[in-house]
Amino acid sequence: MREPPEPIPLSLVLSRLADHLGHLEVVAKRLETAILHALSERPIDRNTLTDLQGADLLVQSLDGLSQVLKHVSSKADPNTVVDMSDQLANLQLRDLALAISNPSYASPHSKTEGEVELF
Repeated sequence: MREPPEPIPLSLVLSRLADHLGHLEVVAKRLETAILHALSERPIDRNTLTDLQGADLLVQSLDGLSQVLKHVSSKADPNTVVDMSDQLANLQLRDLALAISNPSYASPHSKTEGEVELF
């Protein structure tokens, strides 16, 4: 059985979350671009335009949240630690839990270019 992870400095958790949000922003931007490309062949109705504005809001929000968390992580007391074991165990995305808890974990977002993994 695996040992529970050690408490992690809060600043490190926030920094890793900021990095993950930054990766998600890149993925969302690629998705937005792919959708725009797919729709470029036909007229866009009002509902589709509203949905595209929502996708743009998602991209901008992910970027903004990433920047805010990065700033907060730089100001957090490095001596403050948090026990993330229960939260990490309950995350449905194993890659996310590993990215938060393990500094040497290679992000799965580096695999998003050139590969298609449907589930």
